Amino acid sequence: MTKSKILILANTFYPVLGGVETHLTALIKEISKNKNIEAHLIAYTYFREKNNPYIGLYSNVKVNLLKLAPKPGNAIYWLECNLWTFYFFYAIFPLFIFTLFYCLKNKSFNVVHANSHTTGIVAIWICRIFKIRKKYISMHGVMFSRLKNFQRYMMYRNLIKRRLGKFDKIFCIGKRSFEEIRHLLGTDDKLELFRYWVDDNIFTPKLSTERTKHIGFGRKGFIFYAGRLVETKGILLLLKIAAQLTEYNFAIAGDGDLKNLVEEESRKHSNIKYLGKLNSDQLPIYYQTAKISILLTLTDGEGIPNTLVESIACGTPVLATRRGGTSELVDLGVGLAVKNNQKDVKAKINLIVGNEKLYQEKRRACKIIARKYFSSQNAQIFIKNYLN
Repeated sequence: MTKSKILILANTFYPVLGGVETHLTALIKEISKNKNIEAHLIAYTYFREKNNPYIGLYSNVKVNLLKLAPKPGNAIYWLECNLWTFYFFYAIFPLFIFTLFYCLKNKSFNVVHANSHTTGIVAIWICRIFKIRKKYISMHGVMFSRLKNFQRYMMYRNLIKRRLGKFDKIFCIGKRSFEEIRHLLGTDDKLELFRYWVDDNIFTPKLSTERTKHIGFGRKGFIFYAGRLVETKGILLLLKIAAQLTEYNFAIAGDGDLKNLVEEESRKHSNIKYLGKLNSDQLPIYYQTAKISILLTLTDGEGIPNTLVESIACGTPVLATRRGGTSELVDLGVGLAVKNNQKDVKAKINLIVGNEKLYQEKRRACKIIARKYFSSQNAQIFIKNYLN
C-alpha cells in the first residue's frame, strides 16, 4: 500500500497549553501507529524553546516548529490578539513562507489538514500552488456568539463561509460546532463530528495511593482546575470563590496572563495551592485525587474542553458553565452545570461534594461516558480520511 503523506498545520504546539495542542499530541501519537501514513506537522512554539520532546519521537511523524509564539503577557502576544494586520504579517505570512519552502523540499503531499481558520488560509494557498487535491480543516470551537469579543466574526461570516466551502472535509468538535457549520454552509455533506480522546492507559480512574503522597493537602480532597490562566476561563471568579469557601481546598494548574495573581492568592490563602504548569504524566494524579474538576469559562467560543474530558476519563465529576461545547459534556450526566456567579457555583459545589449518593452517581457516569465517547477509537475519524 502506498503511503499517504499528510501535512498538518496548526497555530501552536507543545509546550503551548491548550485543548488544540493536547489534541494534536494525541493525534500524532495515533498516526505513529499506522505505518501507511507519513505526517508532517508545522506549527509555532515559544521563543527560544529547546529540546521539544516530540521532534524525532516518531519515525513516521516529522514535527517542525517555528519559534515565534510569544508567551502570555508579552507585548507581541497582545498585538497578536488585538490587531488583525499585525497577526497576519507576524503569524500567518511567516507560516505560509515556511510551509511554501518546506513543500518545495518535501513534495507529493496527499492531504493538507488545517487546525484553525488562520492555518486554513495557508492550507488553501499551499494546495493551490502545489495542486494538492485534498484539503481538510478541523474546527475546535464555536465561531459565532452574542458575546462582545466574538462579534468580529459576524463581520466576516460570508468570508468564512466561502473559505470553508473550499475544503473537502470539515471536522467539527462536538454537536454545537457541527450544527453551527451546517447552518452556515446550508449542508452537512462535508461535515464530520469528532470528539477529543485520551490515552486510557494514562487517564484512568485507577490510582495508587503511593502516587498521591506529594499532592500537598494530606488526606483532604480538593477542587481542581487545569488550563490557561486567563480571564475568559473564569479564573477571577474561581479565585473569589476559593477565598470564601475555606472549608474546601483548591488546586490550580496552568500558565497564562493571570499567573502572578494566582500565585499571590496562593500565598494569601492556605486552601489555594498553585501547582504551576503540569505535564501529561503529572495531570492524571491530580484528576484522580480531586473531588471534582471545575471550569467557569465565560465565552461561547469554547469547544469541548480537553481538561474536562481528561477529568471524566479519570472518574472525576465536573462543574462547568454552559458555554460552547461544555453543555454537551455536562448533559451526559458526568457533573453539574453552573451559572457564572458566586452564589450558584458555591451552591453546586456544596451539592455535589456534600451529597455522597449524587457524587457516586456522577463518578459512575464518568467511567461509562469515558469508554463510550472519549476512547482513542475517536482518532480513526482522521486516520480513515487520511487513507481514503
